[in-house]
Amino acid sequence: MESGHKALTIIGADCIVNGDLLSEKPIRLDGKVVGTIQSGDSLIIGENGEIEGEIRSNHTVIYGTVKGDIFAQKLEIRKEGKVSGNITSQMVEMEAGAQYSGEMKITSTHEQEQLLLSSKGKPLAIG
Repeated sequence: MESGHKALTIIGADCIVNGDLLSEKPIRLDGKVVGTIQSGDSLIIGENGEIEGEIRSNHTVIYGTVKGDIFAQKLEIRKEGKVSGNITSQMVEMEAGAQYSGEMKITSTHEQEQLLLSSKGKPLAIG
């Protein structure tokens, strides 16, 4: 593998994960996760993807369904996306047609870095 390519974790449409998922690399979710997802890179939730739990990532793109709180430096909710939970982010983009229910807090860079700390107290890669 060339050094410029990033590995990608894919949770397929036929997969259900009960528990927490932690990766420093990008994640693509087309199945279902019940638990916390932490990515030091990006998280893409496909149209059939579902999360019941917390999200912590640098960049999250939602085409599917999220029921839980989201902490991301950048968050994109596409027109197919449905989010029910609180959002804490530096930047939020919602397409017309996106569904959202919850509270939103726009943060500074320092606040966001503190929120993206992993559960073990070590920061996920930022930037």
